[in-house]
Amino acid sequence: MKTQDNSGRHSGMIVAALGITLIFLLWISIEIVLLAFAGVLFAVFVKSIAGNAEKHLHVGHVWAFFITILLMAVVTGAGIILLARPIAGQSTELLNKIPVALEQLQQYITSLGLSQFISDLPGPIEYFSSRPEILTRITGIFSSTLGAAVTFAIILFLGLYMAFDPRLYIEGIVRLFPPDKREKALQVLGEAGRTLQWWLLGRFAAMLAVGVMITLGLWALGVPLALVLGIIAAILDFVPYIGPVLAFLPAFLIAILDSLNTAALVALLYFVVQSIESYLLSPIVQQKTVNIPPALTILSQVFLGIVAGALGVVLATPITAVMVVFVDRLYIEGVLERRRNPELPETITSPKDQGN
Repeated sequence: MKTQDNSGRHSGMIVAALGITLIFLLWISIEIVLLAFAGVLFAVFVKSIAGNAEKHLHVGHVWAFFITILLMAVVTGAGIILLARPIAGQSTELLNKIPVALEQLQQYITSLGLSQFISDLPGPIEYFSSRPEILTRITGIFSSTLGAAVTFAIILFLGLYMAFDPRLYIEGIVRLFPPDKREKALQVLGEAGRTLQWWLLGRFAAMLAVGVMITLGLWALGVPLALVLGIIAAILDFVPYIGPVLAFLPAFLIAILDSLNTAALVALLYFVVQSIESYLLSPIVQQKTVNIPPALTILSQVFLGIVAGALGVVLATPITAVMVVFVDRLYIEGVLERRRNPELPETITSPKDQGN
C-alpha cells in the first residue's frame, strides 16, 4: 500500500514538474507562441473563406484554397492601386500637422487658466529637440520596419500552410491526448476554431462599419484628412477598448486646429460610433461566440502588452476568447461538473452547437 502511495506521489511530482517546465518554456518563448497563434488566426480567416468558396462554387478543397488566395491578392492589389496615393499624401500631412495641433492644444489649456500646470513644460517642438533619446526611439521604430515585414511574412506563410491542410495539424494535437480523451479534445478544438471564426467575422464587420462611419462623419464635419483618419480608426478597432481610444487622439488633435467646437463634435462622433459598435454589432456577434467581460479583455491586453509588446495587445482578445472556451469545456464541464455528477457523459454538446 505504501508502495502505491509513493508511486502516486512520485507521479504527481513528475506531472507538476512537467507542468512548471511547460509554463517556463512558454514564458521564455512567448513571442514564438504569439506568432504561432497569429498564424492560426490567419489560417482560420483563410479557411473560412475557402470553406464558403468550396460550398457555393462546388469545387474541391485545393481549388477553393487557390481561388481564395487569388481573391485576396486581387482585393489587396486593387486597394493598393486605388488608395495608396491618397493615403500616402494624407499620412504625410497628418504627421506634419500633429506637432502644430499639440502647440494649439497647449495654447487652449493656457487660455483656460491652467497655465500653472503646464508652465514648466516645454512645447512639443522644444521637447522633442531637447530629447535626442526620444528621436532615437522614433527612428528605431522606422528601423524596425524590416523586422515587422519578417514577422508579417512568417504569419502569412504559417497561416497559408495551416489553412491548406488543417487536419494535419489538428490530428497532430489530438494525438497528444490519451485515446479516451481524443474525441473530447477534437470537439473542444473545433469549438475554439468556430469561436475564432465568428470573432474574426465580427471584428472585420465592426472595423468596416467604424471606418466608413468615421470617414463620412469627419468629412461631414469638414475635418481634413478624413480618409486616413477613418482608416486608422478601422485598423485600430481590431483591438477592442484600447484601439478606439488611440484612434481618437489624432482626429481630436487635427480638429483642435479648427476650433474647440469642432473638437467637441469629433469627440461626440467617436463616442456615437463606438456606442453603435458596442451595443449593436458586438452583441450580435457574441451570440455566436463567447461573451468576454470588458474587464477581462482589458486585463489580458495589459498583461500581454507588458509581456510581449504590441503583438500581445493585438492578439489578447482572441487568445482570451479561446482560453474561455478551453476553461469552460475542459475544466468547468470536464472536471468540476463531472465531480458533482460522475454519470455526466464525457462529451458535452455546446449550447451554441445545439442552436445550430
